[in-house]
Amino acid sequence: MTIQQKREILKQYKYTLIEIDRLLDERAQLRARAKKIGVNSDAVNEELQKADKILINKIDEQIKLQEYIENCIDKLDNQKYIKILKYRYINLCTHKEIAKKMCYCDERYIRKLESNALNKMII
Repeated sequence: MTIQQKREILKQYKYTLIEIDRLLDERAQLRARAKKIGVNSDAVNEELQKADKILINKIDEQIKLQEYIENCIDKLDNQKYIKILKYRYINLCTHKEIAKKMCYCDERYIRKLESNALNKMII
């Protein structure tokens, strides 16, 4: 598996979080519209329950994905690589933020370490 393919798999976590945020916004808008026009019907409640089920499923998916990614990362034998990959793909930090957190001056070095870590990581 190439480094780019591994990156795409790891980025799925970020995409799942974005989707959860979108679903939460959609749910809040539905509630706000129903409240604004004073509707409290079975149809509205049914739509809210559907939205809740979809949201719960997506959150379950996100949790499983996070566990899977963390397990893959934790199998690395280099603590520096583990920290970089967790900051990048679990905490969603930029290379610049990771460099600052890990007291490195150059974010290019973080990019290089990330590539090395991905190269060694088995997914």
